[in-house]
Amino acid sequence: MKYFLFLISSLVLVSFLSGCTTIATSGADRRPLGMQIDDSKIDFSCPSSSDEEKYRIICLTYNYNVLVTGQAASQAKIDALISQVKKIDGVKKVINRMTVGPTNQDITGDAKITADVIEQIIEEEGVSKFHVQVYTELGVTYLLGSVFDKEAEAAVRAAKRSTRLKKLEPIFQGAVY
Repeated sequence: MKYFLFLISSLVLVSFLSGCTTIATSGADRRPLGMQIDDSKIDFSCPSSSDEEKYRIICLTYNYNVLVTGQAASQAKIDALISQVKKIDGVKKVINRMTVGPTNQDITGDAKITADVIEQIIEEEGVSKFHVQVYTELGVTYLLGSVFDKEAEAAVRAAKRSTRLKKLEPIFQGAVY
């Protein structure tokens, strides 16, 4: 019986602590929790990629501003997708970085670039990894976040130290409190 109570207590504790990780991560983000939830809702409301219609779309939302990357077979398809994103409830601004081209391009190197840039940001004084979101698409690395000017400078400086970095596009906004 003692073993059973110990097992149940351990499971409850583990469940509680795993929830604390989520809360701690959310708490380190400068955006209010409601804004974080709204940004996630916008991401989930974006169109999904489609092999049949020959497009691949990725939406990353930060402070109600949506970075849209991916590829489509035509500019007309890109325009239609961007129009859909602009109509999503809560979207303030759309930053369109979609390109016309095949949707099966090799993006495996992008994860390595992103990981290396994140490593550089972690090592950089004056900026927190919790305040900067890093995403790489076809060799272009985007930095998003709610940061002060000095933090933006530190994040860019750190990203530029990456030996894998090909092209950098910072898309920062002033810190929200």
